[in-house]
Amino acid sequence: KKELIDYFFRVDDASRPVTELNHNLDAVLKEKLNMKELALVLFHSALHGSDRGVYGEQKIARRVIENHIQGLTDKVLRQQDGHTAYTLSHMLLAFSILKMRPPERLVQFIEPKLTQVVSEMHAKDIRDTLKALATLGMPLDKGFFKAVQDRVPQIKHEFNGYDLYEVFHSLSILDAVGENLHGKKRAPLANIFGPLISDPQVRQKLVENDDEKTRRMLLDSVFWFKGQTPLAYTPENGDASLFETDVAAAFKYAGADMKASEPHPVTKHRIDLKAAFG
Repeated sequence: KKELIDYFFRVDDASRPVTELNHNLDAVLKEKLNMKELALVLFHSALHGSDRGVYGEQKIARRVIENHIQGLTDKVLRQQDGHTAYTLSHMLLAFSILKMRPPERLVQFIEPKLTQVVSEMHAKDIRDTLKALATLGMPLDKGFFKAVQDRVPQIKHEFNGYDLYEVFHSLSILDAVGENLHGKKRAPLANIFGPLISDPQVRQKLVENDDEKTRRMLLDSVFWFKGQTPLAYTPENGDASLFETDVAAAFKYAGADMKASEPHPVTKHRIDLKAAFG
């Protein structure tokens, strides 16, 4: 068992055959592992296979991992304990790296347990969980966000500037998705954003960790929640924004055929991104 776990944790080689990844994931499904071990196997598989290309072509490694998701889900659902903030956040991070929504039965299993452990979360746990949920476009129920709202003031001193930019940006994405799905019935994420960004110590940390990309993340977030920004956007070089390029790359990664920009036939506004599947 230790040798199997070490295979996923200790990735020192520049490259590994994808057949080896497939073989060891098969072995994981046969081995008796606890919740933390399962979460970290999934996380490290996604990180090294789908993100860092350790197993060669990332799409092929991602497909291998996806083929084991249902089996891994079966094992997770049988776990009676070990549902810690660290374990649950890493499981969500794995799916966000894979750019794959977890199976619905896994979401239903994780969501109440995640809400229960928010009171134990530290800044990194909050950051990672919100970032994963935002990447996946998964606003959870009001109970989870109310728990986050209660927890953040208790640990706000733990956040560094990078954490704060990520938290603010994730909150704005989740609030936008929530508005689209639930309208005025969505969780009031402004209740987390507002008090945190108004804190003088938080603002000082933002100033100390300022660069072009993080500034735009913050301005996007402030504009979403406040309807205006204190600073003007600085012009970007070229005709594609930082995040537009990221979105285009995500669509292409998912198999979309990216089309040339063109005006909308009715509004005449130029469409920045146009993609087609199939």
